[in-house]
Amino acid sequence: MITIKQSDRVTAIGARYVTLSHRKVCVAQIDKDKGTLTLSPFWHYSSTTWQHVRKFIDVHKEELNETAQMWMHNMFNSKNGRTYMQMFVDNHIIRVQSDWTLYNQMTDDNCGGERCRRQGLK
Repeated sequence: MITIKQSDRVTAIGARYVTLSHRKVCVAQIDKDKGTLTLSPFWHYSSTTWQHVRKFIDVHKEELNETAQMWMHNMFNSKNGRTYMQMFVDNHIIRVQSDWTLYNQMTDDNCGGERCRRQGLK
């Protein structure tokens, strides 16, 4: 896993997942295999968190599938991207999962999968 630290945010790039953490809380994750974006309930906690999520999506958008790339393109071009993203969340187009779920997927990805082969750590 590659970890990129930038002030109060960290991007972890694993074999399957790219995960954004802000202030030690996972806020967004891209599944490279499925090309999907998942957010935690904290994705819009503050305008700073939202700005980090936008930058994360912009930098890693090539990992998203074509449909998701189109949605993100429209979100970036909209007058209010946060409201546009909320519409995706409200309509269950973009999933929201707990930050712990995102964290577990990230750490599982780091050690080889399936909860580290059921805690035998691979």
